[in-house]
Amino acid sequence: MGSSAVSRRLTSSGSRSSSKRTRNCGEPMRFEERFGFLRGGARPPTEVMVDYIDQYREEFGVEPICEVLAVAPSTYYASKSRPPPARSLSDAVLGQSLRDIHAANFSVYGARKMWKDMRRAGHDVGRDQVARLMRNESLYGVRRAKKVRTTKRDDTAPRPPDLVERNFT
Repeated sequence: MGSSAVSRRLTSSGSRSSSKRTRNCGEPMRFEERFGFLRGGARPPTEVMVDYIDQYREEFGVEPICEVLAVAPSTYYASKSRPPPARSLSDAVLGQSLRDIHAANFSVYGARKMWKDMRRAGHDVGRDQVARLMRNESLYGVRRAKKVRTTKRDDTAPRPPDLVERNFT
């Protein structure tokens, strides 16, 4: 990089130019102004944005909120008029039968046995789908493995002396 490029980046005082970081009045820009509301990264799911708009639409209106959130108003209205996805409908139906089968088996079945039991009950469902539904419903099987315990402390053993002479009082 040449010296002319460096001089263009530096101001007369030798510090980097702060035209992007300050307003015209000299005070620093707020975080939201510097990086935008959603900061250019992954944005929240549409359902979250629609719920937020629904929460504040009476106070501010739909279009101003959509402008601040950088969401098209048509996205909001389309999601309100769209029927629920087939996956969420089937998840609701399968979730109830999943809870019933899990309770009938004393809440000890994990995803693999639940998948087999769901297939026996006549549900056409995949193993990973059962695992996802169990996570969503907070259903877990029994873990039979013992906890790993690497150290057993002996409370009667003498402690090493404090060579640094620390005082924690």
